[in-house]
Amino acid sequence: MGVFAAVLYNVVYFQPLLFIAYFPIWWAGVELGRAIAGETPIPVERIVAALGALCATFAVFVVLALKKGQHISLGIHPFLEFRHAGAAFVFVICLVVYRRFIAPRLDRLILPFAVLAPISYGIYVLHYPILNSAAVGALPVAVRIPVVICVVLAIAWFAEMPYQRFVLQMRKSFMRTFSLRS
Repeated sequence: MGVFAAVLYNVVYFQPLLFIAYFPIWWAGVELGRAIAGETPIPVERIVAALGALCATFAVFVVLALKKGQHISLGIHPFLEFRHAGAAFVFVICLVVYRRFIAPRLDRLILPFAVLAPISYGIYVLHYPILNSAAVGALPVAVRIPVVICVVLAIAWFAEMPYQRFVLQMRKSFMRTFSLRS
């Protein structure tokens, strides 16, 4: 699904497709978290296959852009997405090596990030629009980063915690109502 969305994103620049394309990166973190929490082996093959396919897909677009003579920059499409997928791939490999050879438990390394895990996808989805908003752009540079961090964390928490519970309750209520009429 991620590879298909990445291919489609390169045809039609539609932001939700990019969210779907990045989903394997987020899911790799979920798989790592499950393995660490359950003290089970990391499903390296599944994670590497998904991230490898995503890296290869984005690499194809980098190569195609180079063939067309386009200027490639670290911070713009298509190299930006390749960089993100490649970094995730490298981080996963490093964590696997660290866990196997240095520390059987990754608690000391990952525990500080555990508090952000429940809102990680919200942070991913929300950080860019907030960072590029006109209100944030009007702030002095020294204030901008702390404000963005606080706003993104607050909105991601709200979206992933109380709002998500509300939506799930509404869905459950709707399904109950709908199933009673059937």
